[in-house]
Amino acid sequence: MQMDRFNPQQKRGIALALLFLVLFILFSGVFFPLINQYEEKKLAIQKLEHRLESYATIIESRNTIIQQVSTLKESIKSSAIFNTQNSIPLAAADMQQRIKNAVANAGGELSSTQNNPQKEMGRLLKISINVRFSGSMRALQTILFELESAKPFMLIDKIKILGMSGSRNVNTGKIEPVDKVYVSADIASFIPIPTP
Repeated sequence: MQMDRFNPQQKRGIALALLFLVLFILFSGVFFPLINQYEEKKLAIQKLEHRLESYATIIESRNTIIQQVSTLKESIKSSAIFNTQNSIPLAAADMQQRIKNAVANAGGELSSTQNNPQKEMGRLLKISINVRFSGSMRALQTILFELESAKPFMLIDKIKILGMSGSRNVNTGKIEPVDKVYVSADIASFIPIPTP
């Protein structure tokens, strides 16, 4: 055989070289890919753990946010900014009664009230009433103040104020001013649209 040509020390060297070659092939073909795959999986696990920690932080803050939202809803309810009636007809009737009382308390005369079509404005429903009344300038000031400062809030929009022309005094012939104005306005209130 050809191995007989080599002395025992050379045979041992060749055997060791073959052993190192087989070990190198095993490490490069089997162990190195396993080690690389392990490192990639370890890195992926660390990323997922970091993401899980951030989700846990978000979940922990969820209860705080829910509590803040409910507190905000309660403060809006208690501040009486919006009309709290359960239905649109009740809210319109409540507005009409408040307008009627404001005009009567100020000494004015209510001519008419007419419901306008309601409009959806984001998460609010605008209920509007067209109102016509007359009275003195002082009564107008009192009515407008009472309506705009009342709660729930009512906004006065599209207001038209017409003054009455003076009458001629038969004795002096001079035109005497008349302290009476005619007012037409849209008065609106808002109802929050309930969340589904």
